[in-house]
Amino acid sequence: MDKKIHWQSLHPNIQRLFQKQERPIVVLAPMEDVTIVPFRKICKRYGADLVYTEFIPAAGLVREVAACIKKLEYQDEERPLSVQIYGSNPMEMARAARMVEKIVQPDFIDINLGCPVKKIANRGDGAGLLKPDGYVENRLCSELNLPPKNLKNVLCAVVDAVSTPVTVKMRLGWDHKTIYVVESMQWFKEWGIQMIAIHARTKQQAYTGKADWSYIKQAKQASSLPIIGNGDLTSAEIVLQRIQETQVDGVMIGRAAITAPWIFRDVINVLENKPPLPLPDLSFRVEQYLEMISEAIPVKGEYKAVIEMRKYLHAFVGNEYGAARVRKEVMQYDRYSDVKKCLENYVLAKR
Repeated sequence: MDKKIHWQSLHPNIQRLFQKQERPIVVLAPMEDVTIVPFRKICKRYGADLVYTEFIPAAGLVREVAACIKKLEYQDEERPLSVQIYGSNPMEMARAARMVEKIVQPDFIDINLGCPVKKIANRGDGAGLLKPDGYVENRLCSELNLPPKNLKNVLCAVVDAVSTPVTVKMRLGWDHKTIYVVESMQWFKEWGIQMIAIHARTKQQAYTGKADWSYIKQAKQASSLPIIGNGDLTSAEIVLQRIQETQVDGVMIGRAAITAPWIFRDVINVLENKPPLPLPDLSFRVEQYLEMISEAIPVKGEYKAVIEMRKYLHAFVGNEYGAARVRKEVMQYDRYSDVKKCLENYVLAKR
């Protein structure tokens, strides 16, 4: 493990997460309407060392909005589990964190500093917390007041409110001229943050362009906290390359997991110098897909569960002969029984 990190000064949950193995950890990123219980369980079975919930608004939690409370549901097999919250009101964020700690007793509470969606970031939540005070377009960091006051207020309020270790998932900065991710490493340490995940894009980039991992490398060199790298990790080979380039303590995989949740297995095999494994058997993949739908039904209702699980269909059905026809047919159904019958018939026909 990285000797620069003072592990003994970090929370026992952090120590257990990293010190139980000799390789960087592999993490499932938080994704809205994606990282629900059934999908988290699948990724866990494929080897994810840590999984995150969807991001949950602090305002909804403290007002006990049913949909927000529902997002706190979990199963023990998912642990270690991180619950991610977002907001920009320090008192509200602190109250939400205490609720999360009481209801879930998670291994980590994560603060979202990365969501680039305009309706969230423009009101100061998510990546909006990274926007420098007095920001004027095209002004450099050296001309602005850093760190943003409310960024400090929010993070310190949450850290002070709970005994659970607090982590952050952040962007490089607000835009290409206000990238201060390296400087922020020392601030986060002083404010009591225990681990930092970095998406190697700015808020203004959203999900366009290329993730610039050179900043993650610099942040890792500047930090005495564990650093998790995120952005454009689409294969085990790319993950290995990024780890070798940056020496990060872990990687966080998001969109690639939607289309291939077994990427966690493949990454771990590469990191542990094990031979690659073939694509999981079609029958097994279909079984997993149907299991995800059935587990989502009590949470979302049958119609919504069937519709929302379509995003995973391509991953589990694949590109084998006849798959395109089956995917098209499944997309027409909104009842679980119809989807189940269609896919089971497809599996029988392939034998």
